[in-house]
Amino acid sequence: MKNILNKHLNLILSISLCLLIIFGFYKNGILVYQKGYISLLEMFKPLLLVSICIGGAALGSFISEHKNSKKIKLEYLSKLKEVMIESAILACTLPISTS
Repeated sequence: MKNILNKHLNLILSISLCLLIIFGFYKNGILVYQKGYISLLEMFKPLLLVSICIGGAALGSFISEHKNSKKIKLEYLSKLKEVMIESAILACTLPISTS
């Protein structure tokens, strides 16, 4: 029962984070670009920030787990999923400075 609840909560968190990231890209990237405040390359800054945070957290967690156990186990993937969700939440709360 507990595993089913955790999987269900992780699925809900993942879907809501994807929607939050898409809305953040639209609001902080596309709309600001259409108003002429940023350039075309700066429009992708929100997506780049989220990608860097998720990739850095996954890489750090992978290195830490590999250093401790020298093996990759299936339970490591569930830990990695939790770390990626937390880093996505962190990236979505970071401010993006525009002029």
